[in-house]
Amino acid sequence: MAIWLVVSHNPSSFPDNIDNYQTSEGGIDYNAGLVGALGYVVSRLAPVDQVKFGLGKTCLSPSLGNDVSLCGSGQVLLNANIPAGGRTFSWKKDGAVVAGTSASLTVSQAGTYEVAVDSAGCIKSDKIVVSAEIPVVNLGADQVYLGSPIVLNTGVSGSSLTFAWSKNAIAIQGAATSTYSVSATGTYSVTVSGSGCTSKTDDVNITAAPSFTYVSAAPVIDGTRDNKFVNTYAISTILSGTPNAQNLSGTWSGVWDNTYVYIHVSITDNALFNDSGTSWYEDDGVEVFFDAGNEKATAYDANDFQLGFVWDRTAHIAGGSNKTTIANVSQSIVKSAQGYDLEIRIPWASINKSNPSIGQSVGFDIGVNDDDNGAGRENKIAWKQTTDVGWQNPSVFGTVALLGEVAVVEPIVVEVESEITITLPENTVGITATVSGGNETLSYNWTQISGASTATLVGAKSLSLSASNLVSGTYVFEISVTSPVGNVVSERVTLNVNDMPQTSQTIQLKAGWNFISFYVLPENTSVSSVLSPILSKVLVVKNTDGYYNPANLEVLQSIKNIEAGKAYLVNMKSAAELIIIGQLVNAVSVNLQVGWNMVGYSLNKNTAIKQTLAPIENKIGVVKNFDGSYKLNELNGITEFKPGLGYYIMANEVSSFEWLR
Repeated sequence: MAIWLVVSHNPSSFPDNIDNYQTSEGGIDYNAGLVGALGYVVSRLAPVDQVKFGLGKTCLSPSLGNDVSLCGSGQVLLNANIPAGGRTFSWKKDGAVVAGTSASLTVSQAGTYEVAVDSAGCIKSDKIVVSAEIPVVNLGADQVYLGSPIVLNTGVSGSSLTFAWSKNAIAIQGAATSTYSVSATGTYSVTVSGSGCTSKTDDVNITAAPSFTYVSAAPVIDGTRDNKFVNTYAISTILSGTPNAQNLSGTWSGVWDNTYVYIHVSITDNALFNDSGTSWYEDDGVEVFFDAGNEKATAYDANDFQLGFVWDRTAHIAGGSNKTTIANVSQSIVKSAQGYDLEIRIPWASINKSNPSIGQSVGFDIGVNDDDNGAGRENKIAWKQTTDVGWQNPSVFGTVALLGEVAVVEPIVVEVESEITITLPENTVGITATVSGGNETLSYNWTQISGASTATLVGAKSLSLSASNLVSGTYVFEISVTSPVGNVVSERVTLNVNDMPQTSQTIQLKAGWNFISFYVLPENTSVSSVLSPILSKVLVVKNTDGYYNPANLEVLQSIKNIEAGKAYLVNMKSAAELIIIGQLVNAVSVNLQVGWNMVGYSLNKNTAIKQTLAPIENKIGVVKNFDGSYKLNELNGITEFKPGLGYYIMANEVSSFEWLR
């Protein structure tokens, strides 16, 4: 590279008596020019990275986000959301400067906050409102669902706020953020809450545009409507005559793919005629109208068509206003119990529409003619046109959107046993529901609707429920099955918990001491009530809890009630038979202390001592009563526990066991 340096100066400005021009004014000018020129050359050959000096930064705008609330937390963190390096930040509250020079600021007071960011001389700012109440929730205007998800946004944020969404007044499980993506029609509502503040709510209606929905698998043209036709529209506008629900009414549905559009029409008509020849519109039949470009012109052009499908004819009829011929139409018209069904397939190419795609719209209408007696048309109805001019004027057609494929969801069917009965002492029951259909992720929730007590529920979020701690009476439980879009199907089961049946126990008491126990207890378990039939023959009742003497006042008795699992020594004046009527005792646990224990046998059948005490046999010394004794691995006088008897058990260690029912 060649570098030319040209310096111009005035020689007369340098007098001869100056010894050193470098220190003179002219010399300084000369040197400064030289340095500047050389600096320019260097800057071109090796430019300085200005970013290292905070220069040359991209001028970014800060973004503080949506307005926020202090509700629930008391403070919020504001963030400019741009890189901090090489920039300076300043903050204001309600126009007044506040302390803070970083990209974020924690605030605890309501107000309008502003951050200004200086990027090497380029200054940008943003504002945010921090409120002491929940900001106004605004989901926006009602919208039309066109097949793509609609994101609803509350426009509210706050780390301690909660969001609860519902569809058609039914809570949406798992929807708990400030936004929610909608893929179905309905009324959606959100409630925003925060501790210490009043909740705010807003709702929005999502409606469906009349539509043809995309299908990846074409329907069969056989006149039968299958589940690919997901939307149904009524044909109910009266154009002429006096039709009624039985004589002339109908519905239509439509789907599409990249090659064809498919229409299914179901007509209620109690008399079918096909006898008018070329005046086909005088017979029973369906007129299908298309404006492929949806221009809504007042006269037919090359993409406007009227097609006639007459009852019991095998080919369609072209309308007189059509500018071009429509070809390759398939049709099937079949009789039904209420009238007839029509199914047709039309190539997009035949109605002059190429490359159909999601989001496009077409002009469309359906008209239905009714001949009641073979003498000409009596009635006519249509979907959209309000006067019978669609055969020549496409501006009266409706508009139909081409939407994406809709998953065909089978209805949710919940089955559960309608009534269950158990009998105490059984106080736990398992209830299992089965669910079919609803080919999507479902959630389950069991609740107790009513009952004699509050049951303990385990597995309430699954199909199988366990309800325990039940008492005698009637309970109603309900399972609710919820789809992701909020559809709920519920079924109920009635549970009857019956008391134990009444039974009896007979105890033979001899004169003198008797060692007894009870496996049946009456409703009134006081000693005086249980022994009342033989009380005059009783001298005393005692056990480790104390005694009962019929001759003493009630307040002096230390044994008040007969209890299951306890043994009693009863001293009789004379022999007697005691009959107790009541309910069987539940099998009870027996707790043994070191030493001798008085134990009552609470079952109504014999059980082997060895088998019953096997879990603690190394902790037991001896078992005995008035009939004999038992000791492990010895020749024993008793080998079984018997109903109605009491037992002494010597325990070497603290232990416990249960009677084996």
